[in-house]
Amino acid sequence: MKKNRNKGFTIVEIMIVVFILGLLAAIAIPNFIRNREEAQKQCCIANLRKLETALELYELEINTTPAAVSDLVPDYLMREPRCPMGTAGYTIVNGDPVCSNDPEEHQLPTSSS
Repeated sequence: MKKNRNKGFTIVEIMIVVFILGLLAAIAIPNFIRNREEAQKQCCIANLRKLETALELYELEINTTPAAVSDLVPDYLMREPRCPMGTAGYTIVNGDPVCSNDPEEHQLPTSSS
């Protein structure tokens, strides 16, 4: 007896798999984007902390505020840091480091003491 049975998946089975994959992507992609943005923000804040420390050292040794972040290289920083959100770097405003990309979102937390 010879059985004549087609092998393979039916269109309904394929549609179910595609639907499940689409559902998983709809959940995972927004979370990935949000986590990436938060990690970039935290990296920028860490860069601002390093700049703040380098500025304090510069001010203690030279007794003046540097005109630009590039003045801190190579004595106080190995290289000029860049914000991970883009190509812009950092500037010094009123003696404090400020992110040139997003100064409102990327800023050091203020001390409450």
